[in-house]
Amino acid sequence: MKLSDAYFLHGTLLIALMAWAFGAEAQSVSKVFSNAARTSTAVYEDSDAERQQLLLPMGYGNASFQEELEGLISFSDQEIDSVHLVYTDFPKGMNLDGLNTHRMQSLKALLPELLDQYKSIDWKIVAQQGFEDKQGAMQLFHGFAIYTHPKEVKASAKPVSETKELTVDEKEKLKIATRKRFDRLTERKLGIVLDNDSSTSSVFNRNKDWENVVIISDWTGSMYKYTLQVLLWQVNEQATQNIQGYVFFNDGGFKENNSKVVGETGGLYLSKNPTVFPVVSLMSKVKESGDGGDIPENDIEAILFAQGEFPEAEEFVIIADNRSEMRDFELLSSIKKPVRVVLARVSEKEDGTPIIHSEYLKLALATNGSVHTQKVDINSKEELEKLLKDKVTAPTSDAN
Repeated sequence: MKLSDAYFLHGTLLIALMAWAFGAEAQSVSKVFSNAARTSTAVYEDSDAERQQLLLPMGYGNASFQEELEGLISFSDQEIDSVHLVYTDFPKGMNLDGLNTHRMQSLKALLPELLDQYKSIDWKIVAQQGFEDKQGAMQLFHGFAIYTHPKEVKASAKPVSETKELTVDEKEKLKIATRKRFDRLTERKLGIVLDNDSSTSSVFNRNKDWENVVIISDWTGSMYKYTLQVLLWQVNEQATQNIQGYVFFNDGGFKENNSKVVGETGGLYLSKNPTVFPVVSLMSKVKESGDGGDIPENDIEAILFAQGEFPEAEEFVIIADNRSEMRDFELLSSIKKPVRVVLARVSEKEDGTPIIHSEYLKLALATNGSVHTQKVDINSKEELEKLLKDKVTAPTSDAN
Protein backbone atom coordinates (compact mmCIF):
# COMPACT_ATOMS: atom_id res chain seq x y z
CA MET A 1 0.00 0.00 0.00
CA LYS A 2 1.28 3.45 -0.89
CA LEU A 3 1.93 5.88 1.93
CA SER A 4 -0.59 8.30 0.45
CA ASP A 5 -3.20 5.52 0.37
CA ALA A 6 -2.44 4.69 3.99
CA TYR A 7 -2.97 8.34 5.03
CA PHE A 8 -6.19 8.43 3.05
CA LEU A 9 -7.44 5.22 4.68
CA HIS A 10 -6.44 6.47 8.14
CA GLY A 11 -8.26 9.77 7.56
CA THR A 12 -11.35 7.98 6.27
CA LEU A 13 -11.43 5.71 9.32
CA LEU A 14 -10.98 8.67 11.68
CA ILE A 15 -13.85 10.56 10.07
CA ALA A 16 -16.00 7.43 10.20
CA LEU A 17 -15.24 6.91 13.91
CA MET A 18 -16.01 10.56 14.71
CA ALA A 19 -19.25 10.35 12.78
CA TRP A 20 -20.15 7.12 14.60
CA ALA A 21 -19.40 8.64 18.01
CA PHE A 22 -21.39 11.79 17.23
CA GLY A 23 -24.24 9.70 15.85
CA ALA A 24 -24.27 7.44 18.91
CA GLU A 25 -24.41 10.45 21.22
CA ALA A 26 -27.17 12.09 19.20
CA GLN A 27 -29.04 8.78 19.16
CA SER A 28 -28.90 8.41 22.97
CA VAL A 29 -30.23 11.95 23.42
CA SER A 30 -32.91 11.34 20.82
CA LYS A 31 -33.91 8.06 22.46
CA VAL A 32 -34.29 9.64 25.89
CA PHE A 33 -36.14 12.62 24.47
CA SER A 34 -38.60 10.54 22.44
CA ASN A 35 -39.32 8.12 25.30
CA ALA A 36 -39.77 10.74 28.02
CA ALA A 37 -43.27 11.20 29.42
CA ARG A 38 -44.84 14.56 28.58
CA THR A 39 -47.03 16.58 30.87
CA SER A 40 -48.11 20.16 31.49
CA THR A 41 -48.71 22.33 34.53
CA ALA A 42 -49.44 25.98 35.30
CA VAL A 43 -46.14 26.58 37.16
CA TYR A 44 -43.57 23.90 37.92
CA GLU A 45 -43.16 23.16 41.62
CA ASP A 46 -41.40 20.52 43.68
CA SER A 47 -44.19 18.17 44.75
CA ASP A 48 -42.05 15.43 46.34
CA ALA A 49 -40.70 16.36 49.76
CA GLU A 50 -39.28 12.87 50.32
CA ARG A 51 -36.58 13.22 47.67
CA GLN A 52 -33.72 15.65 47.16
CA GLN A 53 -34.22 18.11 44.32
CA LEU A 54 -31.38 19.68 42.36
CA LEU A 55 -32.30 22.51 39.98
CA LEU A 56 -30.07 23.26 36.99
CA PRO A 57 -31.44 26.50 35.53
CA MET A 58 -31.22 27.59 31.90
CA GLY A 59 -32.31 30.82 30.32
CA TYR A 60 -35.59 31.41 28.52
CA GLY A 61 -35.17 30.23 24.91
CA ASN A 62 -31.61 29.11 25.76
CA ALA A 63 -29.92 25.70 25.89
CA SER A 64 -26.96 26.73 28.06
CA PHE A 65 -26.76 26.42 31.84
CA GLN A 66 -26.78 29.71 33.72
CA GLU A 67 -23.98 28.57 36.04
CA GLU A 68 -20.51 27.22 35.29
CA LEU A 69 -21.11 23.76 36.76
CA GLU A 70 -18.25 21.59 35.55
CA GLY A 71 -16.75 19.69 38.47
CA LEU A 72 -19.30 21.04 40.97
CA ILE A 73 -21.91 18.26 40.76
CA SER A 74 -21.53 14.62 41.73
CA PHE A 75 -24.02 11.81 42.27
CA SER A 76 -21.51 9.32 43.69
CA ASP A 77 -23.53 9.01 46.92
CA GLN A 78 -26.97 9.38 45.32
CA GLU A 79 -29.39 7.22 43.36
CA ILE A 80 -31.09 9.18 40.58
CA ASP A 81 -34.86 8.67 40.54
CA SER A 82 -36.09 11.08 37.91
CA VAL A 83 -35.11 13.97 35.66
CA HIS A 84 -37.59 16.66 34.59
CA LEU A 85 -36.90 18.95 31.64
CA VAL A 86 -38.98 22.05 32.38
CA TYR A 87 -39.84 24.74 29.81
CA THR A 88 -42.59 27.24 28.97
CA ASP A 89 -45.13 26.59 26.23
CA PHE A 90 -44.50 29.92 24.50
CA PRO A 91 -45.33 30.90 21.87
CA LYS A 92 -48.40 28.82 22.66
CA GLY A 93 -48.54 25.60 20.68
CA MET A 94 -45.19 26.07 18.92
CA ASN A 95 -43.07 22.91 18.55
CA LEU A 96 -40.05 23.48 20.81
CA ASP A 97 -38.56 20.00 20.43
CA GLY A 98 -35.47 21.43 18.71
CA LEU A 99 -34.66 23.74 21.62
CA ASN A 100 -35.38 21.07 24.20
CA THR A 101 -33.24 18.51 22.37
CA HIS A 102 -30.34 20.98 22.54
CA ARG A 103 -31.03 21.36 26.26
CA MET A 104 -30.83 17.58 26.63
CA GLN A 105 -27.50 17.59 24.76
CA SER A 106 -26.17 20.21 27.18
CA LEU A 107 -27.19 17.95 30.07
CA LYS A 108 -25.37 15.00 28.51
CA ALA A 109 -22.23 17.09 28.06
CA LEU A 110 -22.35 18.13 31.73
CA LEU A 111 -23.50 14.82 33.27
CA PRO A 112 -23.04 12.00 30.74
CA GLU A 113 -23.82 9.37 33.39
CA LEU A 114 -27.47 10.49 33.42
CA LEU A 115 -28.07 9.50 29.83
CA ASP A 116 -25.81 6.46 30.08
CA GLN A 117 -28.19 5.01 32.68
CA TYR A 118 -31.37 6.47 31.19
CA LYS A 119 -33.33 3.20 31.41
CA SER A 120 -33.27 3.28 35.22
CA ILE A 121 -34.36 6.93 35.41
CA ASP A 122 -37.88 8.32 35.09
CA TRP A 123 -37.64 11.07 32.44
CA LYS A 124 -40.32 13.71 32.08
CA ILE A 125 -40.77 16.80 29.89
CA VAL A 126 -42.92 19.40 31.62
CA ALA A 127 -44.54 22.31 29.77
CA GLN A 128 -45.55 25.31 31.90
CA GLN A 129 -48.65 27.19 30.76
CA GLY A 130 -49.49 29.50 33.67
CA PHE A 131 -48.58 32.86 32.15
CA GLU A 132 -50.23 35.58 30.11
CA ASP A 133 -47.46 36.78 27.82
CA LYS A 134 -43.76 36.50 26.98
CA GLN A 135 -42.77 38.58 30.01
CA GLY A 136 -44.63 36.16 32.27
CA ALA A 137 -43.06 33.16 30.55
CA MET A 138 -39.58 34.56 31.03
CA GLN A 139 -40.07 34.74 34.81
CA LEU A 140 -40.66 30.99 35.15
CA PHE A 141 -38.07 28.28 35.70
CA HIS A 142 -36.39 26.72 32.66
CA GLY A 143 -33.96 23.83 32.79
CA PHE A 144 -33.67 20.52 34.62
CA ALA A 145 -34.91 19.28 37.98
CA ILE A 146 -33.10 16.15 39.14
CA TYR A 147 -34.54 14.04 41.97
CA THR A 148 -32.35 11.71 44.00
CA HIS A 149 -32.18 9.72 47.22
CA PRO A 150 -29.07 8.60 49.16
CA LYS A 151 -27.50 5.29 48.17
CA GLU A 152 -27.55 2.51 50.71
CA VAL A 153 -24.03 2.17 52.05
CA LYS A 154 -22.87 -1.28 53.12
CA ALA A 155 -20.61 -1.24 56.16
CA SER A 156 -18.08 -3.53 54.53
CA ALA A 157 -18.00 -1.72 51.24
CA LYS A 158 -14.83 0.21 50.47
CA PRO A 159 -14.82 2.81 47.73
CA VAL A 160 -12.55 1.94 44.84
CA SER A 161 -11.13 4.86 42.95
CA GLU A 162 -10.53 4.46 39.26
CA THR A 163 -9.29 8.02 38.92
CA LYS A 164 -5.69 8.45 37.82
CA GLU A 165 -3.50 10.00 40.50
CA LEU A 166 -2.79 13.65 39.65
CA THR A 167 0.67 15.17 39.82
CA VAL A 168 1.38 17.99 42.30
CA ASP A 169 1.30 20.50 39.45
CA GLU A 170 -2.00 19.13 38.12
CA LYS A 171 -3.53 19.25 41.61
CA GLU A 172 -2.50 22.89 42.04
CA LYS A 173 -3.93 23.88 38.65
CA LEU A 174 -7.16 22.04 39.46
CA LYS A 175 -7.34 23.78 42.83
CA ILE A 176 -6.93 27.24 41.24
CA ALA A 177 -9.54 26.52 38.55
CA THR A 178 -11.97 25.14 41.14
CA ARG A 179 -11.56 28.22 43.35
CA LYS A 180 -12.36 30.49 40.40
CA ARG A 181 -15.52 28.52 39.59
CA PHE A 182 -16.44 28.43 43.28
CA ASP A 183 -16.06 32.21 43.65
CA ARG A 184 -18.13 32.89 40.53
CA LEU A 185 -20.86 30.56 41.78
CA THR A 186 -21.06 32.00 45.30
CA GLU A 187 -20.92 35.59 44.08
CA ARG A 188 -23.71 34.96 41.59
CA LYS A 189 -26.02 32.94 43.85
CA LEU A 190 -25.17 34.39 47.28
CA GLY A 191 -23.54 37.76 46.60
CA ILE A 192 -20.54 36.56 48.64
CA VAL A 193 -16.86 36.20 47.73
CA LEU A 194 -14.61 34.60 50.33
CA ASP A 195 -11.67 36.46 51.82
CA ASN A 196 -8.59 34.70 53.22
CA ASP A 197 -10.08 34.03 56.65
CA SER A 198 -9.56 30.39 57.69
CA SER A 199 -11.42 30.24 61.02
CA THR A 200 -13.31 27.07 60.14
CA SER A 201 -11.38 25.58 57.22
CA SER A 202 -8.28 25.31 59.42
CA VAL A 203 -10.27 23.14 61.84
CA PHE A 204 -11.19 20.70 59.08
CA ASN A 205 -7.60 20.69 57.86
CA ARG A 206 -6.48 19.48 61.28
CA ASN A 207 -9.26 16.90 61.59
CA LYS A 208 -9.28 15.00 58.32
CA ASP A 209 -10.10 11.80 60.18
CA TRP A 210 -13.71 12.89 60.78
CA GLU A 211 -15.86 10.44 58.81
CA ASN A 212 -19.53 9.85 58.15
CA VAL A 213 -20.46 13.26 59.57
CA VAL A 214 -23.31 15.68 59.02
CA ILE A 215 -22.40 19.37 58.97
CA ILE A 216 -24.91 21.61 60.74
CA SER A 217 -24.51 25.32 60.20
CA ASP A 218 -25.85 28.56 61.62
CA TRP A 219 -26.79 30.24 58.33
CA THR A 220 -27.41 33.79 59.48
CA GLY A 221 -25.67 36.96 58.30
CA SER A 222 -22.49 36.98 60.35
CA MET A 223 -21.87 33.27 59.72
CA TYR A 224 -22.11 32.99 55.92
CA LYS A 225 -18.39 32.96 55.17
CA TYR A 226 -17.55 30.37 57.81
CA THR A 227 -19.62 27.61 56.22
CA LEU A 228 -18.44 28.58 52.74
CA GLN A 229 -14.88 28.06 53.98
CA VAL A 230 -15.76 24.45 54.83
CA LEU A 231 -17.41 23.91 51.48
CA LEU A 232 -14.36 25.20 49.63
CA TRP A 233 -12.09 23.03 51.81
CA GLN A 234 -14.28 20.05 50.94
CA VAL A 235 -13.82 20.70 47.22
CA ASN A 236 -10.07 21.23 47.44
CA GLU A 237 -9.53 18.12 49.55
CA GLN A 238 -12.04 16.02 47.57
CA ALA A 239 -13.54 15.09 50.95
CA THR A 240 -17.19 14.78 49.93
CA GLN A 241 -17.18 11.04 50.73
CA ASN A 242 -16.66 11.87 54.44
CA ILE A 243 -19.80 14.02 54.60
CA GLN A 244 -23.35 12.64 54.61
CA GLY A 245 -25.04 15.97 54.14
CA TYR A 246 -25.67 19.51 55.36
CA VAL A 247 -28.31 21.04 57.65
CA PHE A 248 -28.77 24.82 57.85
CA PHE A 249 -30.71 26.73 60.49
CA ASN A 250 -31.69 30.40 60.62
CA ASP A 251 -33.72 30.59 63.83
CA GLY A 252 -37.13 30.69 62.19
CA GLY A 253 -36.23 33.02 59.34
CA PHE A 254 -38.73 35.89 59.24
CA LYS A 255 -40.74 34.55 62.20
CA GLU A 256 -41.54 37.16 64.85
CA ASN A 257 -39.37 36.78 67.95
CA ASN A 258 -42.35 36.57 70.33
CA SER A 259 -43.83 33.66 68.36
CA LYS A 260 -40.73 31.43 68.56
CA VAL A 261 -41.35 28.28 70.60
CA VAL A 262 -38.46 26.22 71.94
CA GLY A 263 -38.06 23.10 69.79
CA GLU A 264 -40.47 24.44 67.17
CA THR A 265 -38.75 27.61 65.99
CA GLY A 266 -38.24 26.22 62.47
CA GLY A 267 -36.06 27.58 59.71
CA LEU A 268 -34.40 24.17 59.15
CA TYR A 269 -33.13 23.05 55.75
CA LEU A 270 -31.18 20.02 54.58
CA SER A 271 -29.27 18.64 51.62
CA LYS A 272 -28.44 14.94 51.45
CA ASN A 273 -26.30 15.60 48.41
CA PRO A 274 -23.14 17.18 49.91
CA THR A 275 -21.58 18.30 46.62
CA VAL A 276 -21.01 22.00 45.97
CA PHE A 277 -23.78 23.11 43.62
CA PRO A 278 -26.72 21.55 45.52
CA VAL A 279 -25.40 22.93 48.81
CA VAL A 280 -24.83 26.47 47.45
CA SER A 281 -28.30 26.37 45.87
CA LEU A 282 -29.76 25.47 49.26
CA MET A 283 -27.72 28.23 50.92
CA SER A 284 -29.30 30.71 48.51
CA LYS A 285 -32.77 29.48 49.44
CA VAL A 286 -32.06 29.77 53.17
CA LYS A 287 -30.53 33.22 52.75
CA GLU A 288 -33.72 34.43 51.10
CA SER A 289 -35.81 32.93 53.92
CA GLY A 290 -34.75 35.34 56.64
CA ASP A 291 -31.99 36.00 59.14
CA GLY A 292 -33.56 35.01 62.43
CA GLY A 293 -33.99 38.46 63.95
CA ASP A 294 -32.79 38.25 67.56
CA ILE A 295 -29.46 36.95 68.87
CA PRO A 296 -30.25 33.46 70.32
CA GLU A 297 -30.25 30.62 67.77
CA ASN A 298 -32.01 27.25 67.56
CA ASP A 299 -28.83 25.15 67.55
CA ILE A 300 -30.19 22.15 69.48
CA GLU A 301 -33.35 22.00 67.37
CA ALA A 302 -31.14 21.82 64.29
CA ILE A 303 -29.02 19.02 65.78
CA LEU A 304 -32.14 17.02 66.67
CA PHE A 305 -33.47 17.58 63.15
CA ALA A 306 -30.20 16.20 61.74
CA GLN A 307 -30.38 13.28 64.17
CA GLY A 308 -33.74 12.30 62.74
CA GLU A 309 -32.82 12.84 59.08
CA PHE A 310 -29.42 11.12 59.20
CA PRO A 311 -29.74 8.04 61.45
CA GLU A 312 -26.54 6.52 60.00
CA ALA A 313 -24.34 9.51 60.86
CA GLU A 314 -21.64 8.70 63.38
CA GLU A 315 -21.31 12.25 64.70
CA PHE A 316 -22.39 15.81 64.02
CA VAL A 317 -20.25 18.85 63.29
CA ILE A 318 -21.96 22.15 64.11
CA ILE A 319 -20.55 25.44 62.85
CA ALA A 320 -21.71 27.95 65.41
CA ASP A 321 -21.34 31.60 66.40
CA ASN A 322 -19.42 31.86 69.68
CA ARG A 323 -21.16 35.19 70.34
CA SER A 324 -24.64 33.71 70.18
CA GLU A 325 -26.40 31.74 72.91
CA MET A 326 -28.81 28.88 72.27
CA ARG A 327 -32.51 29.53 72.73
CA ASP A 328 -33.21 25.81 73.15
CA PHE A 329 -30.36 24.66 75.42
CA GLU A 330 -32.90 22.88 77.65
CA LEU A 331 -33.27 20.20 74.92
CA LEU A 332 -29.62 19.15 75.25
CA SER A 333 -30.35 15.74 76.80
CA SER A 334 -32.17 14.58 73.64
CA ILE A 335 -28.94 14.48 71.60
CA LYS A 336 -27.69 10.90 71.28
CA LYS A 337 -24.47 11.25 69.27
CA PRO A 338 -21.18 13.16 69.67
CA VAL A 339 -21.19 16.78 68.57
CA ARG A 340 -18.01 18.47 67.29
CA VAL A 341 -18.48 22.20 67.90
CA VAL A 342 -16.60 24.39 65.41
CA LEU A 343 -16.73 27.98 66.63
CA ALA A 344 -16.37 31.20 64.68
CA ARG A 345 -15.72 34.68 66.10
CA VAL A 346 -13.69 33.49 69.08
CA SER A 347 -11.59 36.03 70.98
CA GLU A 348 -8.70 35.23 73.33
CA LYS A 349 -7.30 36.21 76.71
CA GLU A 350 -3.88 37.84 76.87
CA ASP A 351 -2.27 34.41 77.37
CA GLY A 352 -3.90 33.06 74.22
CA THR A 353 -6.62 31.04 75.99
CA PRO A 354 -9.79 31.05 73.85
CA ILE A 355 -12.84 32.72 75.37
CA ILE A 356 -15.58 30.18 74.65
CA HIS A 357 -19.28 30.50 75.43
CA SER A 358 -20.11 28.13 78.30
CA GLU A 359 -23.11 26.61 76.47
CA TYR A 360 -20.89 25.24 73.70
CA LEU A 361 -18.51 23.71 76.26
CA LYS A 362 -21.49 22.06 77.98
CA LEU A 363 -22.80 20.81 74.61
CA ALA A 364 -19.48 19.09 73.87
CA LEU A 365 -19.23 17.62 77.39
CA ALA A 366 -22.80 16.28 77.42
CA THR A 367 -22.43 14.53 74.05
CA ASN A 368 -18.86 13.22 74.45
CA GLY A 369 -17.87 15.64 71.70
CA SER A 370 -15.25 18.37 71.33
CA VAL A 371 -14.77 22.10 70.72
CA HIS A 372 -12.61 23.61 67.97
CA THR A 373 -11.43 27.11 67.14
CA GLN A 374 -9.18 28.43 64.41
CA LYS A 375 -6.11 27.70 66.53
CA VAL A 376 -6.94 24.86 68.93
CA ASP A 377 -8.75 21.53 69.24
CA ILE A 378 -10.20 20.86 72.69
CA ASN A 379 -10.87 17.13 72.70
CA SER A 380 -10.47 15.92 76.26
CA LYS A 381 -13.07 16.07 78.99
CA GLU A 382 -10.46 17.56 81.34
CA GLU A 383 -9.66 20.45 79.00
CA LEU A 384 -13.35 21.22 78.44
CA GLU A 385 -14.09 21.13 82.18
CA LYS A 386 -11.13 23.41 82.94
CA LEU A 387 -12.34 26.05 80.47
CA LEU A 388 -15.85 25.75 81.88
CA LYS A 389 -14.52 26.16 85.42
CA ASP A 390 -12.95 29.48 84.40
CA LYS A 391 -16.51 30.78 83.89
CA VAL A 392 -15.55 32.94 80.96
CA THR A 393 -18.56 33.86 78.82
CA ALA A 394 -18.11 35.13 75.28
CA PRO A 395 -19.79 38.43 74.32
CA THR A 396 -23.25 38.08 72.76
CA SER A 397 -23.53 41.36 70.88
CA ASP A 398 -23.58 41.73 67.10
CA ALA A 399 -24.49 38.06 66.53
CA ASN A 400 -26.45 38.37 63.32
